[in-house]
Amino acid sequence: MSLGTKHNTNRTAAAIYILFVIALTWKLPLSHYIRFNMGLVFMWFVILSLATFIALSINVWVGSFLAYSIFSANVPNPTPFSGAALLMVILGSVLYLILYNIENKRAAYTLLCLFALANVFAVILQQSGLDFQHVPNLRLMASDKSIRIGLMENHNSLSAALAFSLPAFFESRWKWLIPFVFLGLILAKTMGGILAVCPTVFYYANKYLSIYVSKGLRITAAIFIVIFGVVVYIRYVDPPNYKSRWAAWEMYGNLSTDQAHNLWIGKGLGHWKAVFGRKDIRIAIARKAGSQNRGGLYYAQAHNEPIQVNFEMGWIGTALIIGFFINMLRRVKHITDPRPVLAVLAVAINSLVYFPMHIPFLAMVVILWFTTMENGFRENNKC
Repeated sequence: MSLGTKHNTNRTAAAIYILFVIALTWKLPLSHYIRFNMGLVFMWFVILSLATFIALSINVWVGSFLAYSIFSANVPNPTPFSGAALLMVILGSVLYLILYNIENKRAAYTLLCLFALANVFAVILQQSGLDFQHVPNLRLMASDKSIRIGLMENHNSLSAALAFSLPAFFESRWKWLIPFVFLGLILAKTMGGILAVCPTVFYYANKYLSIYVSKGLRITAAIFIVIFGVVVYIRYVDPPNYKSRWAAWEMYGNLSTDQAHNLWIGKGLGHWKAVFGRKDIRIAIARKAGSQNRGGLYYAQAHNEPIQVNFEMGWIGTALIIGFFINMLRRVKHITDPRPVLAVLAVAINSLVYFPMHIPFLAMVVILWFTTMENGFRENNKC
């Protein structure tokens, strides 16, 4: 392809994408902003420009998600929760752009390993009765004194942080510390992280066994190792009880089939908190879960990112997430370093039982892996 043809293609793609962004945001009260607040006009222009730049120069699905988030935060009805959620999406997109332009992969892996080890060190101190941080109003700690949280805000975040960091340890200078990461996962006493590390354990078990046994036998052995580890964890460490979460998800299903719910655009970005904070919804969830709590059960998050995205942003938002992962899987066979892909798979699995993208520090780790993976694809294209 000649240089002139490439430039014409880029201009055409840019024009199509700008028209797409305009079509998405046509319901925004722009005339009101233009008349009364030029600052807001400038803000929307900057955000839409950021979305366009990310979509055309890095990843079309990430940029499209940012653009659609602006629409979803305002349609059908904005709330204070919408603004808070949109702000997090915007900040995450800015961080994505910054980290994408930092190509020092080794430094990123070192940072992730140190972050995980700091949490393991903290959780070992807590296990020894040397809890050096004050945790106010943590109901989980009140109900189970053996739960440890490391440097995170709860044990689910600790487990997720260790699971997301584990792939970074698979290099010569960090491998010998991997048992400490698993110790931290055991002390966290929650299933989310254990499920999330399954792809990483399977991949490296299969890789290291290839030295000793044939392909069919090593795959069987790797599957056995994963299943055995999960079963032992469930039996002796954390017997899962997702009754209340199932109740919240069942309520999501009931609300999503209501005639007032638009399946394509959903309730609007951030609306899960608003809807599930209603007293009638809280009481209904408690009743379904068999809880005696008179105030009901408030699920500020769905504990399942796909469900929450679908409820808030409809099938359009869900399609953008699916498109991102399809795009990743389509290019993954050409990547030389499997660790970013394994970490993204860990995030995907953990997102089915938790909400890592709603925890700022976990979201930073996730975005770091996303950009590391994207840089891996970029390096492969240069070869």
